[in-house]
This record gives sequence, C-alpha cells and structure tokens, in this order.
Amino acid sequence: MPTAQSFLRTFVRCAAAVALVVSPALLTPRPADACAFHFYAPEPTVVDRLIESDHVVLARQGEDGRYEVAATLKDGGRTVRITEPVDAATEAQLAANPGDGVLFAFDAASDGIKRIAYASAEMQQLANDVLASMDDWGSAGYDDRRFAFFAARQSSTDPEVRNLVLREIDQATYPMLRSIGLTIPVEDLIADLWTLEGYTNQPIRLLLLGVSHDARARTVIRQQVDRAVERQWASNLGAAATALVELDDEAGVAHLRDLFLFDPAQSVQKLEIIVEALAIHNGVGTPGVREAIFEALQEAVDGRPEIAPLVARQFGGRQDWTQAAYLQSAMKRHRLASASAMLPIAQYVAYAKMSGQLPRVDGSAAAGAL
Repeated sequence: MPTAQSFLRTFVRCAAAVALVVSPALLTPRPADACAFHFYAPEPTVVDRLIESDHVVLARQGEDGRYEVAATLKDGGRTVRITEPVDAATEAQLAANPGDGVLFAFDAASDGIKRIAYASAEMQQLANDVLASMDDWGSAGYDDRRFAFFAARQSSTDPEVRNLVLREIDQATYPMLRSIGLTIPVEDLIADLWTLEGYTNQPIRLLLLGVSHDARARTVIRQQVDRAVERQWASNLGAAATALVELDDEAGVAHLRDLFLFDPAQSVQKLEIIVEALAIHNGVGTPGVREAIFEALQEAVDGRPEIAPLVARQFGGRQDWTQAAYLQSAMKRHRLASASAMLPIAQYVAYAKMSGQLPRVDGSAAAGAL
C-alpha cells in the first residue's frame, strides 16, 4: 500500500518531468520593463499612433468653425474629412495660440480619422522628428534608439511633450532606464507625483526618482513603501520598491524583507510585487545586492512556502535560475500545498538543471553552477 510520503515523492518526480512541457510562458524571456508595475493596461502612446497610422495631418479651426487640414505630416493618399467638432476648450487654446494645431491620424480599426493630440509648436516639431526617425528604430518593438530619442527630450517644459516623453520612457527596460542621465529636476518629479495630471505617470516618476540617487527622492520613496504596508492593495508599490533598492542597495532589500516578506499579514498579491522588484534588481544589481536578495528570498520561502511559486514565476520569466537551490529544497521537503503551487517550481528547477545552475542527476556539477 503506497504511503502518503511515497506518493509525494512520486508526485515531485512527475512534476519535474511534466514541467518541461507545461506552461511555456514561464520560460519566455521577460525584460525588466519600467512599465511592469502598471495597475492598468497602458494605452498606445501618441508616438505609437504616429508610427502605426499611414496618414497623419495637422488641423486647425477654419472659418466655418470646423477643423481644416493645415498640413499633411504623413501621406497615405487618403482624402481626409474631419467630422469631429472643435470643442470649446480647444477652440480657446487655438485662439490664444494661432500657431498651434491638433494632430489627427487615420485609424484602421474604425476606418476613420481620429484626434491623437493637441499640438503646440514643440509637439508639432516632435511629431515631425518622430516620423523622420521611426524607420531607424527598427520593427522589433521598443529599442535603445527609440529610448535615446526620448531621453534626449526629457527636459522639455511643454507639459504635453513632457508627459509624452514620460510615457515613452516608461516603455524602456530597467537597464535602459538606469542609463538615462536624468535631467528632469527631482523637485518636479516629486511635485507631480500626486497631481491630477501627474498621477497617470506615477510609476515612471517613482522609478526616475530611484535612479536620481537624490536624498530628497529617498525620503519620498521610503514614505511610499512604508504607507503600502497598511493598505490592502497599494498601487505603484512595485515601482516604489524597485526605486528603494536602487537608492539603498542591500539596505533597501532588507527593508522590503522586513516590511513585506516576513510579515504574515501581507497578501500574496503584494508579495509577488515585491518579488518582482527583487527579480528586476537581481538582473542589474551588484554582487552584494544579489546576495542580499538570495538570502532574503531563501529565508522568506523557508518561513512562508507560498512565496516559492512567486519566486519561480518572477525569476523564471526572466530566465534567471539563481534561486534554484532553495526552491529545490522547498520542493523536496513537500511543504507546498497544491499541485498548482508545485508545478512552476518543478519547472523552474528542471530548467535550472538544464542551464547548469544546479547539479545534474548524477551529482556532477555543470560549469557555471552555483
């Protein structure tokens, strides 16, 4: 008669085998996106719409009170008739600034022309520069050339351009973001954190405060993280946690460990956000930071086994197998409550072995193993 213990041993072996063919999403490389912490799905930026549309025009209010095309910025050979009325606020802006206009782009989904942005003289120049540069950016998504284009424009004083630049920078990987050479004043980033206009871009503002390495930023980031402890769900906790480790290195890891990972009152949802921030820094941090992350997560998993699948997901999604040793131990001790919790860990450990981060089945260590 099989015992419960022998059943668990059999399950672990089977899980490791099944893990190699199940849930391939875990193994999809996941860049450390600056925008990983949005609590909403970001809309396409104005730049995305400029690139994706085949026809872009600048319009101003005509004598009959309707929009008239003043210039074609991107010609797709379409006959453009703008039926959208000029609203009162835009009418007042255009009257006060005769050189301004409104950008419209053809939208394939609706088969019509749609407004994409109010355009000051600076925004018009930016749109033209984007259209002139987009072929150099390649077709593989957001790359370092597109990032550099907008990083060079972060000091704009035009509010619409500044917000657009932040939205674009928000698409960068975290290693890109760390190289930005921040020129936005720290006091501006702080001042706009809680304004109606600035709140939408709060995650990237928090991340930029982190890479500023400014003492004023440290105070704000610490407060943001500490407030999240008492809240059931803390929006932008991930960005604040990432910024904290950027500012405080090992001390930042210890602060997150003590406040969240070791607190049984913290929800699994919040814990996964913290684990994600640590996974991001494990890919870019100093040896001291990486060691602090390993030790914090190892101790956290030992005390709260339900954290183990979170580590497997966040590190496995980045193909970072450095946490495999203690995850393997947790799996062998059979302290995980369900098959659904066991499977991502089994998969993580199996691929760690294949990559040489754990000893092979015969006990010999592959090159590069921990």
